[in-house]
Amino acid sequence: MHFDITIEKSAMRKGLAFNGGSFAGIGFLIASLGATFSVSVRADVYNEARPIIDIKNGKLQGVEEYGMLAFKNIPYAAPPVGELRWRPPRPAKNWQGVRDASQFGPACIQPLVEGLNPELIPGSEDCLKLNVYTPQAGKNFPVMVWIHGGALLTGSASEPYYKPINLIKEGVIVVIIDYRIGKLGFFVPKELAEEAKENDEPVGNYGIMDQIEALKWVKENIRTFGGDPNNVTIFGESAGGRSVTWLMTSPTSKGLFHKAIAESAQQTPLRGQVEERYGFDSAGKDAPSYAYYFNYLTPNIRASHPGAPHTFEIPYVFGSMGFVLPSPAKPESGENQCSAIEKASADLRQRASWSTYWFPTADVNDKRDQSISRQMSKSWAAFARTGNPNFSGQGEWPLYNLRADVLREFSQGKNGLVRGLEKDRIDYQIKTLRVFYGMD
Repeated sequence: MHFDITIEKSAMRKGLAFNGGSFAGIGFLIASLGATFSVSVRADVYNEARPIIDIKNGKLQGVEEYGMLAFKNIPYAAPPVGELRWRPPRPAKNWQGVRDASQFGPACIQPLVEGLNPELIPGSEDCLKLNVYTPQAGKNFPVMVWIHGGALLTGSASEPYYKPINLIKEGVIVVIIDYRIGKLGFFVPKELAEEAKENDEPVGNYGIMDQIEALKWVKENIRTFGGDPNNVTIFGESAGGRSVTWLMTSPTSKGLFHKAIAESAQQTPLRGQVEERYGFDSAGKDAPSYAYYFNYLTPNIRASHPGAPHTFEIPYVFGSMGFVLPSPAKPESGENQCSAIEKASADLRQRASWSTYWFPTADVNDKRDQSISRQMSKSWAAFARTGNPNFSGQGEWPLYNLRADVLREFSQGKNGLVRGLEKDRIDYQIKTLRVFYGMD
């Protein structure tokens, strides 16, 4: 699943010439490059039932949904098109009148993966937007900024399981951002590197630069939404979790966030199928950290899955279980467990097709699913509020250290603590890293 790009320096920012290419959705990409998405800004789109706020760039009108206020498709940077393509993001421009913030904007341009993201295609280059979800009243809420996953190639802030219903109930504000992905976000040919050097600009990792620009926007504007700019937690899953770890090491993000949660940042397979370790960090040198292990499946799919696949924790954290695949009405069989995994993997490798086997599945009406979601949402919100994921009524979740190696476990059995999980593998990885970095 790739395509080749030939760049002529004179036309580098005005357009692209594509050679060959085996990707079926390339036509959409060519047609979309250079295009922008226009948003109607009209004074007659609002009424008294919808909130209007005034931020740095102009007025926004949001919408009430699922017990929270939502302000969508807010520009945090100028459209990265034309002369701004493959350049660091620039501040967003002001607008006149009231901007309708009730609908999502387009996703960033990305390749089509059958079964995964057809609703996000063709996308737009004018995608440096974010969505803000808030409680209906109050102020000085802790702020959580979500960075979506998708291998830095696919995904969007508008995906339905990113509705932070339970997090908002726990008294936090959630900001969900889009950022440049694929070759528009992470692409450094010789010509661009030379031009960036001439302009004394950073080059490559434009998607990470976008994330930093979004955090600057949060710092400047979030107080208007009732958020505390001095209490910001970044969190993300998969490529979003890896972005979190990069932001933790970047000097340009200093002062823009105060705590961090990385979910599946480094995909280390443990027992059974992509069951993984996750961690919390307070984003500072020698910061107190907490680790957890997610291995929960809704009851009717437990036999057909050897463990919790990648991404399955997301609807439980957000409280968006009603927006993922519903649990089957009857328990699935475990007879063809391995063949189901092999077929789903083969579909991805051979046909670039994403099987429903990999989609998060939950039962919004199951009390066990509700309990896991409640525990995770409360812990995430507590961490955002205080830097400690413990809350009243939950057993103690201790700080993590390598010697004790104690993790909080979320599973279908008795939830509690797990010690020394895959200790031999972890010890081997640590030893290898010490040798690699010359620490011995």
